[in-house]
Order: sequence, then C-alpha cells, then structure tokens
Amino acid sequence: MSALQNVTVDVTVDTAALAANDVANAAVIPFPIGGHGVGKVMSLTLIDPDHNTAANLAATLWLFKASVTPAAANATHSISDGDAALCVGTLPIVAGDVALSALNSVASVRLAAPLPFTVGTNGSLYGILVMAAAPTFAGGTVRIVLGIE
Repeated sequence: MSALQNVTVDVTVDTAALAANDVANAAVIPFPIGGHGVGKVMSLTLIDPDHNTAANLAATLWLFKASVTPAAANATHSISDGDAALCVGTLPIVAGDVALSALNSVASVRLAAPLPFTVGTNGSLYGILVMAAAPTFAGGTVRIVLGIE
C-alpha cells in the first residue's frame, strides 16, 4: 500500500452569487500529482472560509487527466466532447458531507471506492468545481485537498 499524499490547491472562485450547475472556478484547477502520474483519489476536502450553508456547499468536482477548457466562472457547466473524453471521474459533495463551524464550512468526502487515474506527462490532474446549489464566495477563494495514493 502506498502512502497517502495530500495535494492542496487554493482555488480562485467567482465572488458573485452562483446558481445550481454553475462553474465556481475562474480557470481549470491544476492538482500537481508528480511521481509517475498513476494513482488513486482516496478523499476530497473542500474548505470554505465564507461559511456557506451545508446545502449551498454541495458540489461536484470533475477531474481530468489533461488540461481542459471549463465554462466561464458563474456560467452553466459545459465542456466539449473532446474534454469529456479526458474525464477520469467526478467527486460529488452532498450536504451531509459538510460540517459547519463559527467561521467556515468544511466538506470532507472519503471515497467508498477509490478513483484510479493516469495523467499525462505533466503529472497533474485538472479540475472543474461545479456547484449543486447557490453559494456566494465573497472572499474569492476556497481550498481543495485531494488525498492521493
């Protein structure tokens, strides 16, 4: 069994109110995996310093083996057929995955079945964060942590 590696990325997100099925991030999210580009996603953590409610933090992180072109931030999620062919899987976050504190919201998902992947020569996974509800990220950033084995 390989050691778990946490890959942490601070993501720039749109500061206007989002709607269901809107893309949150302003650009594709690179997750530098390194190594041989082969592994398994074991977990996902989303840290929201803007303290959205559990229902509003529900989302899906789409992961790709190469860089893709997402829809603009705060626009309906849409990718080309070519980009869809690069998708290695999706990681849903539901309201039950979200814990609230007085200052922030944290979604934590431990995958029941690990998501295997192989990435290109650049050694990165790429993501698009698609919201399932209507959050507002006034601070303009969220943190995403992938647990990779």
